[in-house]
Order: sequence, then structure tokens, then C-alpha cells
Amino acid sequence: MDVYLCAIEKIEDQVELSFSGAKTPLFHVSSSNGELEVIRGDKKSIGGSIVKNVPFTRKIINTQNGDKINLTPGGLIDQNDGSRRKSGSAKVR
Repeated sequence: MDVYLCAIEKIEDQVELSFSGAKTPLFHVSSSNGELEVIRGDKKSIGGSIVKNVPFTRKIINTQNGDKINLTPGGLIDQNDGSRRKSGSAKVR
């Protein structure tokens, strides 16, 4: 199962975004240079038959006013295209 968790904290003119994801990336577009940064979640899944208390990596992203954050809906990256091939994160970007 795919999931992500975000916490947002405003610090003066910046916003600090804490991100942790299970098999789900976060896309960050900088307003200063238009550059796309892909922050990958862990390759672990939640649910099913996993060991309890498995830690996930927390990533901190410092954003500026005007930056864009995209959290993909669950399963979007795994969808098939018209040729029945997986879309993948490259097509989502």
C-alpha cells in the first residue's frame, strides 16, 4: 500500500515541509529556477504482513514563497497508458 505523510511549518518567509512516504514520491518545483526535484519515499510498503514498528525516513524540504509541491494520488504512477504499459514516474513529471 502506498502512503505519504507531510507536516508543514511556517518559519518567517519560508515553509518547512517534513515528508515521509511509502513507495510514493513528492515533486517539488522551485519558484526561483523552475527546477524539478523528486523526493523519493522509502521502498517499503504499509499494511500486509510486515513487522511492526518499521521506521520510515523523514525528509525536510525548505520551500520559498511560490514553490509548488505535488503529491501524486495513490496508484497514479502504476496506471497503464494506452499501450497497457505502466506510466511510471517519468511520465508523471
